[in-house]
Amino acid sequence: TLNGTYTTGGAFTANGAATLGGDTTVNGGAAVLFAGTVDGAQALVINSKGATQFTGTVGGTTALASLTTDAGTSSLRNVTTTGAQTYNDAVTLNGIYTTGGAFTANGAATLGGDTTVNGGSSVLFAGTVDGAYALAVNNKSTTQFTGTVGGTTALASLTTDATGTSSLKSVTTTGAQTYNDAVTLDGTYTGGTVTTNAAATLGGATTVNAGTATFNGTVNGAQALTIAGTGTAQFNAAVGGTTALASLTTNAGASVSLLNVTTTGAQ
Repeated sequence: TLNGTYTTGGAFTANGAATLGGDTTVNGGAAVLFAGTVDGAQALVINSKGATQFTGTVGGTTALASLTTDAGTSSLRNVTTTGAQTYNDAVTLNGIYTTGGAFTANGAATLGGDTTVNGGSSVLFAGTVDGAYALAVNNKSTTQFTGTVGGTTALASLTTDATGTSSLKSVTTTGAQTYNDAVTLDGTYTGGTVTTNAAATLGGATTVNAGTATFNGTVNGAQALTIAGTGTAQFNAAVGGTTALASLTTNAGASVSLLNVTTTGAQ
């Protein structure tokens, strides 16, 4: 049972189950390892110059109040908190991350396995996201990716849920990209399929390069939209009806279906 501040010039290792009896801070001089489960309705802060690793479930029996890491590296598998999860380091994710507050990854994020983020408020990936696994984000509020997704290692798939909003800048997947919420696009979106099931807004010049591109909601924004794929592109609602697009271009080899398009420039 941990309660208070634990400072070491070397490694900090908890090989068995750890219970937080109060707010706990670990200041590790080298590696920090929790080899068992971690539970307790308290805040946990890890400050480590080396690698921080949780090999057991965190908050699986009793959710933590919050979890914060500093600017080293961390690896975690399945985390539940009633408040915020804040990863300020390069983090490897694998499993389910459920928070009653904000989920924030301020450094580069690598998917070590299929990953689901259940956010209670905002979800922010402030760095790049890579890894050949599926990523699903379920969030009632704002989901934001400010770095490139799949730029180094393409994700298997990316899915957002139907509540809230999402904003992404350049995404590469080997499989499907499915945006079930109102989404802001800016950059290049490459995948097996790209589907927007709610309103889409162009935040910058946007290129969609997919086997199948489907826009089931409206598309607006004073930016250029290019459909670069050679498969099927389908727009099932008005394009540029509220804010005209700068231009709309489709690939010569594609099959395209559109319903009402307004642009200030070329179609």
